Amino acid sequence: MVELTSKISRGISPKYVQNDGVCVLNQKCIRNGTVNFELGRRHDEVSSKGVDAKKVRLFDVLVNSTGVGTLGRVALLKRLDEEIVTVDSHVTFVRGDDKKINKVYLGVLLVEKQNEIESFALGSTGQVELSRSQLEGIKIIVPPKVLQEEFEKICLPLFEKMNLNEVENQELREIRDMLLPMLMVGQITVQ
Repeated sequence: MVELTSKISRGISPKYVQNDGVCVLNQKCIRNGTVNFELGRRHDEVSSKGVDAKKVRLFDVLVNSTGVGTLGRVALLKRLDEEIVTVDSHVTFVRGDDKKINKVYLGVLLVEKQNEIESFALGSTGQVELSRSQLEGIKIIVPPKVLQEEFEKICLPLFEKMNLNEVENQELREIRDMLLPMLMVGQITVQ
């Protein structure tokens, strides 16, 4: 796969802050083939010198690369909630080379290969790692570019709908979290 990518890299070692800063996606954010931005944390902007080189882009593939239970989880980055987003050092991002493979095709394919990627775990119990060379060595069938582009045309409207649903779900959770305490203390009632 390495010949089809422009970048395969682990993320940064963040200096976390409570407010402001750069969005850092971690292992908790990657589940069920998607990315949950709500679980991301913030990295101190003053310490963010190396962030530009580790900034993720739309349709990068994120792979959890350490830890029992989360290693091998794969997600395609179908949206970016902020201009600058990165990943921490426990996550590897894979970026397809536009000249050689369609990024959407590569992303969906790698999500489908999650079970295979999970089996690459190396190390002792509790300290398992996924090496970059293992990701680079994944075998991929590359159909003609025209078929990859047709595949993307089918996927993009689906991704758009998924993104809208994820944002709407977040808004509904926020409304629920605001209304539930009011309901519990009797400030509001249900008719």
